[in-house]
Amino acid sequence: MKILCHNILIVDTNYTTAFWELFNNCKLYGKISEIEFEKIIRLKNINLYDILVHKNTVQKYGEIIKNVITDELEYVRILIDFYEQNYSQRKKIYLPDELTDNDIVKMLSDYLDSETANTNCINAISQMKSTKRFPIEAELRLKAKHKYEEKIKEITKQEVTISHGISLAFSPEQIEEKKFDFSNETLYASYSTKWLLDTLDYPSILNNFIYIFEFADVYQMRCTLTSKRSNIGIFEHIGLKKLSSIYPESFSFHSINNLAQMQMIAYTNLLSENNICFENVLKWVFTEYLQNEFQCSEIKLDFPDANSNYSNKCVSLAIVIDSLLITSVPDDI
Repeated sequence: MKILCHNILIVDTNYTTAFWELFNNCKLYGKISEIEFEKIIRLKNINLYDILVHKNTVQKYGEIIKNVITDELEYVRILIDFYEQNYSQRKKIYLPDELTDNDIVKMLSDYLDSETANTNCINAISQMKSTKRFPIEAELRLKAKHKYEEKIKEITKQEVTISHGISLAFSPEQIEEKKFDFSNETLYASYSTKWLLDTLDYPSILNNFIYIFEFADVYQMRCTLTSKRSNIGIFEHIGLKKLSSIYPESFSFHSINNLAQMQMIAYTNLLSENNICFENVLKWVFTEYLQNEFQCSEIKLDFPDANSNYSNKCVSLAIVIDSLLITSVPDDI
């Protein structure tokens, strides 16, 4: 594929990252017309991120870049990345001033109305806080929350693929308890709906988190949802070393974490459809199972109500965990 830019011929678009760096550093944005620039960035193989990391180029062609972004709803990912970049390790990107806060809100709302909206993007929108650049109102967050819940419920009814390199499915036809496959850079995880529906007693539900969803290893019951140094690539290790004060969240860790979140949401929805509140399962462990199995003293805990919202549940569970830690400390310490 060839790119012609002000009599400059770029033959291989694999080098477009370097091209746009040179374009910005050599100040070619002062020589290339807006018409020529728009022809280039609308080519299929152009990665808009390569341009957005260069502030001067973005400022020069602000109106064009704004039109390109607003023309494609899939570019909502750019808006989300821009919003989250203060909390991520991605290279900083810039949005043109011509892209107003009203444009951003409208684009987010239109994206939620689209049939192709990605589950992870919907979830990200539902958690956005209002800022000057992103004046997200409660109605929009609620709209995203409802859309996200609808998407997740579909997982428990049929095989539904969630992108970002992970596909999770609850399959009514599957015989095996669980199956994993990796192809086309995507991890495919599928679970037997029949198995899950046949194991709805409290002990089996907890065992499913160990043996089916693999939240803990079988032999020592250690949590598997941790970031392991051995799974961090050499280049990731160099980048994380500069940020030694934060938890090392590698690509591998994000993949495991994303899969675990999807498993938890899909499974708790399945339990809810069968009139089982997962909080009651946890309560049973500490208020009945431990006493009956190990003859330990009675533990009185106030678990959140099943009808509480997620915010209240998180607060209540934090208090419960704190109470458990205090209760487990020997008196002579």
